[in-house]
Amino acid sequence: MPKATTTPKKTHYEILNLPRIATLEQIKRAYRKVQLQSHPDKTGDLPQSKRKELEAISKAANAAYEVLSDAGARRKYDKSLGFTTSSHPYGHKPSSKSTSPSTPPPPPPAPPSSPPPRPAPAPPKHTAYPNCLTEATYRYMYTSTGTVIDIAISDWRLHLNLSSKFRFLNDVTERFSPASDTDTVSFEIGLQRDLESPEAHSPTINELTVKIHSIPSARHRISALQTLFRECAASSSLTTTTLTVRITAEPCQAGEAIFPWEFGFDFDMSTLVVARNRGTCLMFSREEPPAYMETYLGPDSPNYELMKDKRLKADGFAELFAERLLRMRYGEVEMWRCAAVGYRRER
Repeated sequence: MPKATTTPKKTHYEILNLPRIATLEQIKRAYRKVQLQSHPDKTGDLPQSKRKELEAISKAANAAYEVLSDAGARRKYDKSLGFTTSSHPYGHKPSSKSTSPSTPPPPPPAPPSSPPPRPAPAPPKHTAYPNCLTEATYRYMYTSTGTVIDIAISDWRLHLNLSSKFRFLNDVTERFSPASDTDTVSFEIGLQRDLESPEAHSPTINELTVKIHSIPSARHRISALQTLFRECAASSSLTTTTLTVRITAEPCQAGEAIFPWEFGFDFDMSTLVVARNRGTCLMFSREEPPAYMETYLGPDSPNYELMKDKRLKADGFAELFAERLLRMRYGEVEMWRCAAVGYRRER
């Protein structure tokens, strides 16, 4: 009797139709495409069997996105497939086990003719305006309306103008190194509300203006910007306030990569709710979000970012109505914004 055969289970990459070296931006686009094709607005007139098939595809895409969009989970998953990752979660290479045995090993490096030079001492993490910026450093100064912060991470050079509604706590933390995935940079800033500032009562500037002077990749343009502003109660009298910024670039045609790139906006909508733990997530993109994003709370939505944030863990959300999806313009830059305001309920 012939043996029964089983269809091999698709990998997360196959479900989203992605290569294993896909960047985070490619993962997001592939996920959106799958969800748009299987959204109830598109499938309402289809036979029940087809709807069930598309629902299964949607659930599989959710599971795939959960893993591939999380750096640690993706490393573990790639390892289970026989792949090893480089130091950054979005730079992948095949495992050495897959190397052809007929390929000769590379020749050993020639011994140096003289001892290598001693490395220079490591620069301080931050200074008050040094002569130059080095990798993963920042400098800052105060102005009449806020704080100017220059940040250098790898070959990204950014200039932030932060409103004095928030005190800058001299703290910039790199969220991950873009050494492998030069298309994305992410960092977190320590803040504190300043209710005494004139900008808190009669604002004259945006809460944050981001100016990008240069990025590592040639012929790339800024495609997305995301902020997550959180206020979390550390104790009965102390609140920790932080702002996480993530910026993504995408390939483009010659002449479309225009720098410096500048965009200003307000990142804090959390005053819409009264809670000890609350936050605002804004997602800006060049492309118009699909219509279902007006109510969508799943992966790749600002609500989901607030829910999965380990410090905030939001389980309630404010109704934003027309403020949920907006098209915004700052100078020559036009972006679509999808917003969410969340909070953690008191137990």
